[in-house]
Amino acid sequence: MNRVAGALPQLQRRVVPKMYGRIEADTFRVRYRANTESVLRAMAAGCGLDVAELRVLSDPTYLALNNFMFRASAFTERLLPKSWGVHLLGDLTRPAG
Repeated sequence: MNRVAGALPQLQRRVVPKMYGRIEADTFRVRYRANTESVLRAMAAGCGLDVAELRVLSDPTYLALNNFMFRASAFTERLLPKSWGVHLLGDLTRPAG
């Protein structure tokens, strides 16, 4: 959705106020740099951290703009691999020593 909105700025200018009750100036382009388990593990290691736990969480409400979208999202999540959830929750620690 973010990529579509970025490619169609006129659409974003109309949709954001209606959906979120915010003006366009309150929105910004999102750039995901660490959105996979392997990238997060590599970045943690690069910073000298250990990954104590990393879980992928499903969330059908993430795209639930209405009842139809909620049901479609819930159905789609059942078909996708478990590693494709919309949220990554992790616990990083400093190595002992």
